Amino acid sequence: MIARFLVAAALAASLTATTAAAQSAADLLQKGIYTQETAGDADAAIQIFRQVAASGAPQALKAQAQSHIVGALLQKGDLAASAQEFERLAREFADQEEMVESMAQRLRTIAENGPAFLLGTFQNGKYHHHWTGVEFTVPSDWTVKKQEAHPAPDGGDLVNLTDSTSAKVSSFIRIKRQDIDASAINGRLRERLEYKLSRQRVESSGYFSYHLRPESVQNTIVGGQKALIAEGDFVDSQGQKRAEYMGFVQSEKTEIGFSVRAPAADFPSVQSRFEQIVRSVVIP
Repeated sequence: MIARFLVAAALAASLTATTAAAQSAADLLQKGIYTQETAGDADAAIQIFRQVAASGAPQALKAQAQSHIVGALLQKGDLAASAQEFERLAREFADQEEMVESMAQRLRTIAENGPAFLLGTFQNGKYHHHWTGVEFTVPSDWTVKKQEAHPAPDGGDLVNLTDSTSAKVSSFIRIKRQDIDASAINGRLRERLEYKLSRQRVESSGYFSYHLRPESVQNTIVGGQKALIAEGDFVDSQGQKRAEYMGFVQSEKTEIGFSVRAPAADFPSVQSRFEQIVRSVVIP
C-alpha cells in the first residue's frame, strides 16, 4: 500500500512539474512574441524563442518557437539565416505539418521575386532542398544557378540545371511536398506522365509533333522510391528535331519530376550524363 502511494505521489509530482514547465514555456513564448511584435526587438525575441525551442516543452510549443525564429530573422532581413532555421523547423518538427507548410509558403512567396536560396542551397556540387530534404549531386559539367531555382505555379519548386557543354540543352528537377497514400503511388505516377504529355501535345509552346516512345516507358526506382521514366521526340519552333528524357518519382511525402531536352543527335550522350544526376537523388 505504501509503495503504491509513493508511486502515485511521484507520478503526480512529475505531472505537476511537466505542466508547470509547459506553462512556463508558453509564458516565455508570449514574452518573445511581445518582444518581437510590440517592443520591436527581433534580436532579443530570437534569444527568448531559442530558450523555448531548446526546453522540455511539448513539441507543438517548441515548433511555434522555431517558427517565430524564422519570422524574426525575416523581419531583420537576414534571409540566409532564416532559410537555415526553416530547414531546422522542417527537419525537427516534421510532425507539425500545418506550421511547417505555412512557413514554407511564406518563404516561397518571398522567393518568387527574391533570393532562391530560401528554397534550397547549392554548395560543393550538391543541391539541398530545405522543405523536403531532397538532395542530388551535380557533376562538374552541369551547374545550378541560384537565380534559376524558383517556385513553380503548381506548388513545387523548380531547379533549372545548365549543361556547360551545350547551350542547346535544357533541363530541370521539380520538387514538391506531396502527401499520398502508398497504395496510390503507381496511379499518381501514371497521372503525372499523362498530364505532362497532354500539355506538351496541346498547350506548351515550342513542342510540335510530340511523340512518346512507347517502349521507353518504364517503372523503376529512384532514391529508393517508385518512379516512372519515359522518352519522347518532337520538333522545336525552329524546326529542329529534339528528344526528351523525363521521369516522375513519388514517395508518401514528396513528389519529384525531372526532364532534359536536347538536339536529337546529341540526345544519347546528354541523357547518359543527366541520368548520373537522377541516380544521385536522395529522398528522406
